[in-house]
Amino acid sequence: MLGMGNPELGVVMLVLFIFFIMLGFPIAFTLMALGVGFGYWAMGDTVFNLVVQRTYS
Repeated sequence: MLGMGNPELGVVMLVLFIFFIMLGFPIAFTLMALGVGFGYWAMGDTVFNLVVQRTYS
């Protein structure tokens, strides 16, 4: 998964989104989990600081 470019990553995100929706998870929770998960994969621990800053602003 580390050697993926933008097109492949977009396809993986779309497939996971559809998969979780078909499992019955609500759309808001699915988008939140995918955003945090792929943000953690891309930026590491920085994504959690950004979530906290966005909450308190």
